[in-house]
Order: sequence, then structure tokens, then C-alpha cells
Amino acid sequence: MPPIRILWIEDEALYQLNALMGPVLYNYRTHHIELATTASDAQRLLCQGEYDVIIVDMRIPPGEHPAWKNIYRSQGNDKNKARLGAYLIEWMVGHTTSDQDLPALPHPIPAHCIAIFTAEESKAVQDLLNLGVALYQPKDSNYPDDILIRITERVLQSKSVPYA
Repeated sequence: MPPIRILWIEDEALYQLNALMGPVLYNYRTHHIELATTASDAQRLLCQGEYDVIIVDMRIPPGEHPAWKNIYRSQGNDKNKARLGAYLIEWMVGHTTSDQDLPALPHPIPAHCIAIFTAEESKAVQDLLNLGVALYQPKDSNYPDDILIRITERVLQSKSVPYA
């Protein structure tokens, strides 16, 4: 059986690796994870490969792609206000509300493959859940070390539930 392919989009992933990557590495034969620390990195990886589960933080920087930089600038040059993770999810599922020049994905990404893992609680999160995003997992200081595995399992379980 091929490993479960996970894309984790998190700008502070490098600081969280020690705590959160242990369980993923322990399950390395069954889970393969890639990291994106900016919207541009996420876009590049999503255009190059396919993932079973995509875990997205709401507050990520734009990276180098001009379209993500333009969206970021239009939202005040502040990742906390820009919420590029929300724009990224909308782009992934084909509900882009921005008129920016973002490339088309070579393959569609079903919303039920996406999880939001962020400290943010906002209307933007609810709007994304209304698009069909699989789940919202709030970040707090007490989440377990195996949280990425747990999120992955919950997304995979939600994908197996038939949609009306």
C-alpha cells in the first residue's frame, strides 16, 4: 500500500518539527509529509504533485510569486490580517474570489482533502468549512505530539463518508 501523502502548509513548521514530526517519522512507511512555509511554496508543490491530505495554517507569508505578494499587499502586508491560507484554500478548491493571476492547478483538489490547523477562529474559517473543507483543528499549547497523524486520520475518515 502506498504511503499517505500529506502536505503541511505552515510557516512555523521548522520550529514545530521536533514536537510534531516524531510521530510522522515513526510512521514513515505509511505517511510521507512535505512542508510548505509560504503560499508560493504551497502553490509550487500542489502544481507538481498530488496529496491525500493537505493541512493548512491560515496565517502564512506570500513567498515569491507575484500574485501572492499582491494579495498580501492588498490585505495590509500583515500575515495575521492577510490570512493567505484562506485564499490558498479557495484557490485549491476553485472558489478563488481574487482577481489575481494565479495559475490553474493541473488537477482539482477536493475540499474534503483539506484540514485547517490554526490558532485562528474567524468567519473565514467558517466560510471555508462551508465550502466543504474536512475539518478545523484549533491550535493551542496543549495539542498532542501526534496531532498531524490525528488530523490526517480524521480527514481520511471524512473522505470515506458519502456526500449527499
